[in-house]
Amino acid sequence: MRVLEILILFSLLASLIRYLIPPSSRPRWLAWLPLLTALVALAHLALEGYRWQMVPAYGLALLLLLLNLPQLLTRRLPVTRTATRVGTIVVTGIGLFFLALAAALPALIPVFRLPQPTGPYAVGTTSLALMDTSRLEGWTLEADDYRELLVQAWYPAEPASDTRPVPYLENLPAVHQALTYVLQAQNQPTATFFVDHLGLVQTHSYRDALVSSAQPAYPVLIFSHGYLSWGAQNITQMEELASHGYVVFSVSHPYESILVIFPDGRVIPVNPDALLGILQESSIHDWETSLDNWVQDELFLLNELERMNAGLRDSPFAGRLDLARLGIFGHSFGGSTTIRVCAIDDRCKAGITLDGGQLEAPYLPSQPFLHMRQEERIMWLGGSSSAVGTNYLALVRGARHMDFSDVPRISPLLRLVNHPLIGTGPIGGQRMGAILNAYTVGFFDQYLRGIPTPLLDGPAAEFPEVDFRVLKR
Repeated sequence: MRVLEILILFSLLASLIRYLIPPSSRPRWLAWLPLLTALVALAHLALEGYRWQMVPAYGLALLLLLLNLPQLLTRRLPVTRTATRVGTIVVTGIGLFFLALAAALPALIPVFRLPQPTGPYAVGTTSLALMDTSRLEGWTLEADDYRELLVQAWYPAEPASDTRPVPYLENLPAVHQALTYVLQAQNQPTATFFVDHLGLVQTHSYRDALVSSAQPAYPVLIFSHGYLSWGAQNITQMEELASHGYVVFSVSHPYESILVIFPDGRVIPVNPDALLGILQESSIHDWETSLDNWVQDELFLLNELERMNAGLRDSPFAGRLDLARLGIFGHSFGGSTTIRVCAIDDRCKAGITLDGGQLEAPYLPSQPFLHMRQEERIMWLGGSSSAVGTNYLALVRGARHMDFSDVPRISPLLRLVNHPLIGTGPIGGQRMGAILNAYTVGFFDQYLRGIPTPLLDGPAAEFPEVDFRVLKR
């Protein structure tokens, strides 16, 4: 919860507890607590912003203020009759019960804080719309509809002191529209207000900031999200990597992403067939065709990055990309995409899969690979004997599929979701984020920058949750 939200709840607690003090012993200044609570609530609304999870707390603050106004206005001491005293204790107990409920709601659906990036660079972000005129869009019936991708970049930036970081979630009406469609397809209530508070979460990224001049060029990473997820699902890792001097490009795969919003405002929701395939785990869905399409998306992006670096495409990255030091990583279906791309394109120098993908002939990359997985879902075919190059396996105890993203930060209630592809585990978003940050930065530092990383030598004392195995060097 945010600072003023916590202050509101503590003020409400003090306002209720004061009624348990006998009136004859109650300091006069305690009568001002409900008014102070109301003022804190107004400051919260002005500075931090309204969110529906705090409505019970707002209502309780208003009720206590109204009940206390006669005493403030007349300066009369409360009546001390025994019956009144008993009633006061009962009502106070009821008030404390409702305060507990009011505190639970914002705690279970928090305006969470992304961790402060630990690298020396400020972080910039920008979005690019790229069209591949060599491929028609397979998800539409329009004859002249070419494949178009949204790519969001995070990069080392010049410090920006006169602007605010971008919010975690933007364009709430478009997000509502996409979520309504998904929920209706599952015959679920269209409770889109559940995500409104994400627009109050602040990132550490500054829109369209200048690329840092500290280095002439920076190593490059490409990220691919999970199926029916979104390109910004791992902002924690994007900001951490950018702060350590990487330019990270996250590609959103239209019609198989939950939502794609282009810079000009166009919105592409998930395709009904893609949604049906994943929800019903349908064998009708052509997963091989989808995987090939995602691979082609990344190969196209690789080509476009070369054009950007050469100044042949308008972007802030002309001459600033060290494409000789390029890595690829992805989550779930994006992890499968990572393995395929690296197997067929040697521009990839190292790769990471986050609970997705598997080694399978003929797609056996020779590049160094780190496979991070939940302990209960090891998708590893052939073990170390099938690994061609240097391979590591990191099994994270207490993690489930969506813990390999920012999703567990949204709500601890997701731990109750009993679905292998949606639920989160007991490890928690903060701890999981620290693990992912340490291993992704360490792995890419070793294989793209030549900086030795002790984490890759074996199990690490600072991360006892990680069962780390060196499969082949």
